Amino acid sequence: MYFLSKSPQKKKSYKQQGKYQDAEKLYLESLEIKEKAIGSNHPDVARSLNNLGLLYKDQGNLEKAEQYYSNFHFNQSLWIDF
Repeated sequence: MYFLSKSPQKKKSYKQQGKYQDAEKLYLESLEIKEKAIGSNHPDVARSLNNLGLLYKDQGNLEKAEQYYSNFHFNQSLWIDF
């Protein structure tokens, strides 16, 4: 799934450096690519949702983090097929 993830190391590096806008852009692009390629109910998409939730939590944007965490947990309930 690496090829669908828009450079996971770069996203992590941006986040660790506090470059949240750069990280957010890559996380959102990665999520969009994964949803188109493998569908929105795939576990890799759920992991991307969780990563976005963590990014927003780290920024103190708890409302936005909650949106992504909610989608992550909903997605987890659909993993039965995987």
